Amino acid sequence: MSCLSNPRDRIRRLIEMDRCIRCLREGHKARECRNQRTCHRCRGPHHLLVCQKAVENQNYHQETKSGHSNQQGQTKPTKARSSSSKPKTFKPTVAFASEEHKAKQPPEGQVEASDSILSLHTSGTTRKNALLLTRHIVVTSRGRRTKKNVCVLFDPGSMASYITKALVDELHPPRVGAEQMEVEAFGGSLTDPLKFHSPMYELKLQRSDGSWESCVLNRVPEITNPFSTVNWDDNIQYIPGMDLKEAVTMSHEAPAIMIGIRQFWKYLISWKLISPGLYLIDTVFGKMLGGESTFRHQKPNKSVTMVAVHPSNEEQMPSRNVIEEWFSLEGIGIQEDPTQNDDEQAVLLFEQSINQRPDGHYTVRWPWVDPNPQLPSNFRMAYSRLASVLRNLQARPDLLKQYNEILEEQVSRGMLEPAARNPEGVECYLPHHPVITHKLRIVIDASAHARGQPSLNDCLYRGPVLLPDLVGVLLRFRLPAIALVGDLEKAFMSIYLEPGIDREVCKVLWLKDLNKPLSPDNLLIRRYAVVGFGVISSPFILAAVVRHHLQTCGNFAKSLIDNLYVDNQLLACESPEDAINQYYKVKEIYQRAGMNIREFVSNSIEVNSQLPADDKLEGPLNKFLGLKWDTVKDQFVFEFPAVPSGHPTRRIVFSVIHSIFDPSGLISPCLLRAKLFAQGLWQESITWDSPLCEERIAEWDSITTAWNKQVIYVPRRCTQGLNGTLQLHIFSDASIAAFATTVYLRTDTGGSVNCHLIFSKSRLCPKAAGKSLTVPRLELLALLIGVRAKAFVMKQLQGVDAECHIWSDSQIVLAWIQSRETQPVFVQRRLAEIRLHTDCTFHFIRTSDNPADVATRGLGPRELADNQLWWNGPSWLMHGQWPEEQTFRMAPELDSPLPDVDSYHSRVYVAANQTQKGRQPTIDLSRYSTIEKALKVTAYVLRFMGKITRKGEFTVADLDLARVTLVKQAQEQFIDQLTELRKFKDNQGIYRLMTRIVNHKGNPDLANPIILPEGAEITLLMIDQIHKRILHMGVDWTLGEFLRNYWTPHARRTVKKVINNCLKCARMRSYPFAQPNMPPLPADRVNRLRPFSSVGCDYLGPTRAKLGNETVKVWIVLFTCLSTRAVYLEPTMDLTAASFTNILRRLVSRRGSPSKIISDNGRQFVLANKALLRLCPPTPDQEAEKIDMNTRGIQWLFIPQLSPWMGDSMNAWWL
Repeated sequence: MSCLSNPRDRIRRLIEMDRCIRCLREGHKARECRNQRTCHRCRGPHHLLVCQKAVENQNYHQETKSGHSNQQGQTKPTKARSSSSKPKTFKPTVAFASEEHKAKQPPEGQVEASDSILSLHTSGTTRKNALLLTRHIVVTSRGRRTKKNVCVLFDPGSMASYITKALVDELHPPRVGAEQMEVEAFGGSLTDPLKFHSPMYELKLQRSDGSWESCVLNRVPEITNPFSTVNWDDNIQYIPGMDLKEAVTMSHEAPAIMIGIRQFWKYLISWKLISPGLYLIDTVFGKMLGGESTFRHQKPNKSVTMVAVHPSNEEQMPSRNVIEEWFSLEGIGIQEDPTQNDDEQAVLLFEQSINQRPDGHYTVRWPWVDPNPQLPSNFRMAYSRLASVLRNLQARPDLLKQYNEILEEQVSRGMLEPAARNPEGVECYLPHHPVITHKLRIVIDASAHARGQPSLNDCLYRGPVLLPDLVGVLLRFRLPAIALVGDLEKAFMSIYLEPGIDREVCKVLWLKDLNKPLSPDNLLIRRYAVVGFGVISSPFILAAVVRHHLQTCGNFAKSLIDNLYVDNQLLACESPEDAINQYYKVKEIYQRAGMNIREFVSNSIEVNSQLPADDKLEGPLNKFLGLKWDTVKDQFVFEFPAVPSGHPTRRIVFSVIHSIFDPSGLISPCLLRAKLFAQGLWQESITWDSPLCEERIAEWDSITTAWNKQVIYVPRRCTQGLNGTLQLHIFSDASIAAFATTVYLRTDTGGSVNCHLIFSKSRLCPKAAGKSLTVPRLELLALLIGVRAKAFVMKQLQGVDAECHIWSDSQIVLAWIQSRETQPVFVQRRLAEIRLHTDCTFHFIRTSDNPADVATRGLGPRELADNQLWWNGPSWLMHGQWPEEQTFRMAPELDSPLPDVDSYHSRVYVAANQTQKGRQPTIDLSRYSTIEKALKVTAYVLRFMGKITRKGEFTVADLDLARVTLVKQAQEQFIDQLTELRKFKDNQGIYRLMTRIVNHKGNPDLANPIILPEGAEITLLMIDQIHKRILHMGVDWTLGEFLRNYWTPHARRTVKKVINNCLKCARMRSYPFAQPNMPPLPADRVNRLRPFSSVGCDYLGPTRAKLGNETVKVWIVLFTCLSTRAVYLEPTMDLTAASFTNILRRLVSRRGSPSKIISDNGRQFVLANKALLRLCPPTPDQEAEKIDMNTRGIQWLFIPQLSPWMGDSMNAWWL
């Protein structure tokens, strides 16, 4: 019964078991119980276990094992092992915030989810605080020189264990491997899992007994955001009934290590329930608390809001991967944009549903993924969200009144219409909330849904993006003499939905009487009859409807499509009369669709004066597509932010930098220092709201002081007309910090020459690339984004005929472009794309004249405003005399179309490997080291397929069939290489080369060799087989043998590559180790001494000898005089130390006692030395011998082990 956490559950369980709640016995009820005992706590007629008054103070101390009570779970800790699996985990980021809910609850008192916030309303009870399993543990790396006490999170829901990059950088643990990780968000995601390369490190964690546990962890940038943690003090012993607050310390921090399920149970010893829902868990590292408890930092409140991932009152910052893309090569637009398969279906559904009403308004249907959507009613959730919105609005009565007026205006204009509940049919309620920018707007939330149920957005197609490029519109905005811009009034609300289910899923809730509180009686239900802003398909529907309408209204209307961005319309005019004429045309065109375009403004005073007052904007400073435009001076106004107050944090830094809107890159030099500062800040292990260090604060103050309220004015118009000669000049440059390109439009009208900056793009050098990105390679990247910028600008200028000139101050890169020599893969792929731009003239320019150099060095606003090189390019562009050093054009090549550059400036993609088109290989030959193995595997496959019917060992015919199969596979895979060759197919289906010696009567393969593609694995394996067959001969010989039967492009280079990778040839070509100089001979070898005074000793044999009539095995003991080279030989029957001692005694008797003996480390020598010179033998004879040896003064030297060359004096004789 103690397994049940509260008395109500125990009573329910007792009733189910047909037991008495008074004595807990079976067979009778409490009113029939004869037991007269009462509750010890409240004296009521029930057992203590089901006492309702015992809830607050009860404290059970029963130990459990695997869910059974009164037993203690035991697990034996073992050493953790690493795993190479690919776990999919989520970040357990949970924070808590309190909120006092005053609004009346929706009917039926349910719990509902609101966005990422889950609120639980309680009545008279307190929701307990969930405690994750955390503990502070001392960790170290190999060597244990550096130790650190870190917070460790134990998460049995994770398939792997993790360590943060910051801790790895601090401890430098040994790397033991790496693996590809896939991480999915909790509850699933609309995007693919995050895939990244994760190194694995071995770390040691200190146990409570002082020993160390080894654990292998995957490195991740961060595990989770900070949350409340509890750490148990091991110096305090747990006593039932004690105040737990005395034994724990609470903190708010992020874990540095997370232990997953693979190691979790190995570290667990036991656990016990110390109070309902709260467990005391004993591990090898100490005790932990887990479960739920009532103690926390803050006082209990009536309501608790659990916020997943981020607190509700904090702005959700972009993820690490999104930020790091800013510092990577992924922003230069190398890979093609992936397409969405659902876009075509969305367009088809739109075309089938669009209709025009008699009043001109268009009606559409939502692009449903399923024609019969399973969309349950979310009335309760919408009711709860309305209560939350009303609490905020009622705190500001003026805002509430304005909010209500907007809704009433929508009702009066037919955008909102009355509705009623329809629980039996398909309906959806859209929560709404205010958004205040310059004015109050009501935004609906079509992503809201009840738990486990889809939202409206989940049931609709998003649709393709039909908007023109933002920078392209801004480029065209700078061309005409007179620019006239207007805004579509409530564009989304001008498109109506078909009556029926499409309107039923757009219901909203509001109050009948603002002076009364929210209740079921004071509730209005309405539904949108128009397309609401906030639905996932709304932007697509608006753009598609406007395009559909303009395409039916003549050529002038079609020209408006490319200059319409959402609801902002640009009109390019050459005179005031032309502007007024276009104004009336545009008004009439949009009125046909029931839309009203107003808020017109122009740089022409005459045009503004002729516009009706209801249709024009007042004031000189206006905005167009996010840029401030001074219509009086016809200038763009770039205002830099003021110095932010307060202590700077990472959040403030990134927020200030991204508050500067400059899509065309006109003021990019002013942002370089700030971006480099942010890049360096991102490498540090700090949180979003941690204060910066003093050094960083000083650097940030220097940047913001230079920015402080500075203003840069840029003329809107960049040309005096498009009737003269137009030229695009693109400059590129790179430094160790950044690489950049700038684009200038030069116009020559005959009477005057003008040159203005129209576009710029700069990128920071990625830190992750390290030293691999040299300055020439960065210059190559700068030139690459330069040619891409050229293609982008030319496309956005829409048919403008202009000469293109590309300038670079890197002679190395220009030489790479002209050269046809093979370069490294990184260089070669980028050169291939640059060479496609045959319509450009490439030039060399001095660095001092290169305006792109300004973008790679950076300037402050004041310096940039006066820098004519940046705004107008080199001064000689205004004249006809240009530098002619290293000028060239690329020769056009056939079948070399330019790549698509749509939306170049905003793409963020990774460089993709270029692969040959063709069939994918069935048998991957890269897995085999020799062609023989590959042929046998292929033969087994053919036998399985029935192509080979013979059993047993493979015959020559079987292997030939396997060879033909592999050759055909390679030719089909690399079919592109064979298109330009003179070839034919033989009777086996193999392509052969047609040569000029077809009349050769000898080897037919020599006249028509088999074509092997360059780079194919079979080509390398065939050459390797031939090279080994001819005993590793050189390039010429191997090439000759290869060309007897095969042919491949660049055959000599391929053969040379194979031979260079041959290990045996590499050993043969390698230089021998240099021999050291010989040392001086020892004194015993060069001085005249008595024979056998210094000897070397060794054994020779074994050999055979006759002893009587028996042949026995004997060895010969060899003594060599080191001075005279005299030799003393004596046979012996064994290799024992006793036998050698006897031989040594006979040598002493015959030749005299040697003063030095040199020998190897043979066991008999070592034992004889110990026996004769150190040990005291038990026999008198051996004792006398020992004394004799000591008195004779024999010195015994052993040569080092495993050094036979040091015994050459002895070995030379028997060799």
